[in-house]
Amino acid sequence: MHNSLSVLMAFSLLLGLMLSVQAQTETLNAISTSCQQREQWSNDKTFVWDVEIRATRFPNQPTQTTGRDSQQGDKSRFKSVLKIAKRNPVIKVEIMLPTFKPTQSEVQAAGSKLETLHLNGNESIRFSQMMKKGAANPPTQVWTCPGDCRRYFDPVEMIFRPDLYIFVAAENPLPMYQSDWSVKGDSDNTVTVVGKNPVGFKPELDRRFELQLSRERGFYPKKLEVFEGTEKKPGIIVETRSWEKIEGRWIPNEIYLKITTGIKNPIAITEYYFKLASVSKTSTLEVGLPKGERMSDFRLTSDTFFSKPNYWQHRLSNDQVDYNWTGTLPTQLELRQMAFQQGKLGGSSSNRRFSIWLLAPGVALILGGCLYYLRVRRDSGEP
Repeated sequence: MHNSLSVLMAFSLLLGLMLSVQAQTETLNAISTSCQQREQWSNDKTFVWDVEIRATRFPNQPTQTTGRDSQQGDKSRFKSVLKIAKRNPVIKVEIMLPTFKPTQSEVQAAGSKLETLHLNGNESIRFSQMMKKGAANPPTQVWTCPGDCRRYFDPVEMIFRPDLYIFVAAENPLPMYQSDWSVKGDSDNTVTVVGKNPVGFKPELDRRFELQLSRERGFYPKKLEVFEGTEKKPGIIVETRSWEKIEGRWIPNEIYLKITTGIKNPIAITEYYFKLASVSKTSTLEVGLPKGERMSDFRLTSDTFFSKPNYWQHRLSNDQVDYNWTGTLPTQLELRQMAFQQGKLGGSSSNRRFSIWLLAPGVALILGGCLYYLRVRRDSGEP
């Protein structure tokens, strides 16, 4: 009797687990279907957002920091405009950027940043431009991503970030960070999913994500929290604060983003307030770089960007190939030829490998001559 009861309990537990897994799978499939449909709808749209940025910097003093928030510290404020234009296979994201000065409460625009993606099957090409006011512009950076650059975390970037992009551009949140998601909670109005350890983060930092989706609004993201390590407070919060219907679809018209730099000992808190200005149909969209534009091309080392968690460090090195834009990207062969001429064939280690191979024909010729000489001596009977 006891054995039969144990078997029955084990069977019940197994059945419950199977039903739970099935329910999670069905929920994630429903989320994926709805979000993919919304993303397809948004693929020929242009979103314009008015943005207010409020930054608080804290003095670096060895004092007790418990309770620090945006009501303390040195404050500055800046108003900007974020524009996301999409027409497959091109996406352009542009925002005015400030230079914050703690002594100024109102900060003027220092220029703008333009990110352009060209989606190309299993990879995407990303162009990054800075337009500075009253100063020469730095070269446009270009590199490739495996899959889609929109899905990767990039700590070098200020605004082109997956955690925000899924809110402001009606994107599917499930591919974000290349994470695997599981259902944490499911109610009539809200589904909460959690993910962890995305591609691109430092391996020593365990990152966790908690994303709330609105079931009644087609599983549009309501709130995202990003936690670092064992911290109980999120370092990043993105939240939809109000909604409106456009072409029969619910989308946010007010979004809040908060980034805390240093959870235990905050050194900065940056808050972004987004208000939707317009949604329109995108007519045409091209990469559109002017001829003669200075380029820094990282495509020869792009594979190392995403194969290592600290891939962004490569973008701060000298592994790029420099040239002027002619209207099209150089082929891989042309890029390698330019890299060799500039002594930058994929970095110093690749240069060493390439130099060794250049010596191979000469070494082979010398060895061949030696072997031929020894054979002639042997055949002639010379000692």
